[in-house]
Amino acid sequence: MISALDHLTRKSTGAGTASQIVLQLDSAISENDLKTSLKQFAHKVPVISGRQVRDLNLAPYWRIQAEMPCRVPKVSIHHPTSSRACLAEAVNTSLLDRNEYIAFHILHQKDSDEHFLAMTFDHRLLDARGAETLLDTIQRYPDGMEDCDKLFSPPEPAHLDNWLDRFRAGQRVNRALRAMAKAPIEFLSLPDNMRNRPFRFATITFSEEETGIISNNACDHAGYFMLMPYVLATITQLLHEVLGGKDPDKLNYVVPVSIDMRNPDRIKEEMFFNHLSFLFFHLLPQDMADRKSLTQKIMRQMYDQTQSNLPRDLHDVNMLMRIAPLCVLTPIMRKLRLILGSFAFSCVGDSAYKSRTFMGAKILNLFHMPRVPTPPGFGFFLNKFNGKLNMVLSYVDGMLTDAQVDEVMQKARQRLIDG
Repeated sequence: MISALDHLTRKSTGAGTASQIVLQLDSAISENDLKTSLKQFAHKVPVISGRQVRDLNLAPYWRIQAEMPCRVPKVSIHHPTSSRACLAEAVNTSLLDRNEYIAFHILHQKDSDEHFLAMTFDHRLLDARGAETLLDTIQRYPDGMEDCDKLFSPPEPAHLDNWLDRFRAGQRVNRALRAMAKAPIEFLSLPDNMRNRPFRFATITFSEEETGIISNNACDHAGYFMLMPYVLATITQLLHEVLGGKDPDKLNYVVPVSIDMRNPDRIKEEMFFNHLSFLFFHLLPQDMADRKSLTQKIMRQMYDQTQSNLPRDLHDVNMLMRIAPLCVLTPIMRKLRLILGSFAFSCVGDSAYKSRTFMGAKILNLFHMPRVPTPPGFGFFLNKFNGKLNMVLSYVDGMLTDAQVDEVMQKARQRLIDG
């Protein structure tokens, strides 16, 4: 599925579904020190020098050849007049080569004390939590990497088995999705000419005090540790009001929300590749009147899909779909707009990056800048770092006007805090 989304986005925009972790630092770091650490890491961890290929049984796998020279991630240094514009350019242009999966950018803004480190990564090799873990590993083991051989699971079989169980899982997934497909879910249209269009980003970083207020509001609406339903309800209601167009009462929304299928205790052993599955939230125009009841509906759907093992069924279906060529999967996914959703949404939660420094520099903040599959072409992404909540809006250039972006972000901030 991840490769199909990458292929879909690469065909329409010219670049795939890359993402980027950004560390905001209090001081500059050394380009040479970073290159030295990455060279050591690349020798110890050959998986980052591998590439995706297909076996004779058509199942994709990651080929790692011991005799291959290791591919050390590129490091670029920038002195931009605008760090935010440079960060956006980095995630839009870093990984244009299909066999390049990680790149680093050091930014020291001119006439400013702003310093950033950005790690751009391909979603075929890493998901958001895996990328945070990888960056944390590089920070913790800069000199020897003695423990790197303990970080990875052994090779697995192709998993082209249990066909009957997987077909039954497919039937259950199909029934669940068909129940949501009774009305069109088109929302924002993509621009007509998509080729080489970049993604743009808008970011809100809430203070520790504001983050605490939002957490308390989420508890009042949804219960303890239920930040995701509260924020998703707030964002969907807001988009319905601001971007719903002339006839919002006819709009139906399906929002795929990524969830992590890994055991938290095995995150280091399973940092590579994409371990995501999805919950799908079907929301109707009449649900938008009251945010608390909307939050409760999201909670009920989350509970029902978890109880019915929809994420596991989706995982099992994907095990068989992997043998289909991308030229077959991509048109299917484009037609099944239900799977791609009205907009993308992710709430990573507390960061898997546990250090508070990177190569001697204190980390002031950490956030993500993902390129969203097209369609839907835009989405919201939340993470917490050091007690602060970040919310990033990612969208294809031309989908939203600057005025719309400003309105959505300002109202989102106000409503999340006001409760």
